[in-house]
Amino acid sequence: MTPTIIIGAILLGAFLYLSLWARRGPSEGDLARADALVDDAMADKARGDSRDALVKLVAALRVSRLQDSRALFEAAVIYHENGEDKSAVLALKRVLQKHPDDASARELLEKIVRPTA
Repeated sequence: MTPTIIIGAILLGAFLYLSLWARRGPSEGDLARADALVDDAMADKARGDSRDALVKLVAALRVSRLQDSRALFEAAVIYHENGEDKSAVLALKRVLQKHPDDASARELLEKIVRPTA
């Protein structure tokens, strides 16, 4: 198995675990920490370090108890870029549960589910 598949499987397992843990709402401090982690992740991604970016996004999701839609969306983008479309679809569906009118999430989900020839 390639390292990308192994990391994807670990992160998917963490994502599912966090889904169960997310029933408690995050505090204001948790949300601020999650925002800072997402900002750091975006800086990593801009430098081309998708692996570290994804680790920080998953940490932001843990801290925010899956309430940070920006972290979910950005994780979905990285999952899709790495060919991990199942994980991307899970994250995008979660974004759309919270924000049904999110055009970016809906567009990416449609792109993944209905690829063009």
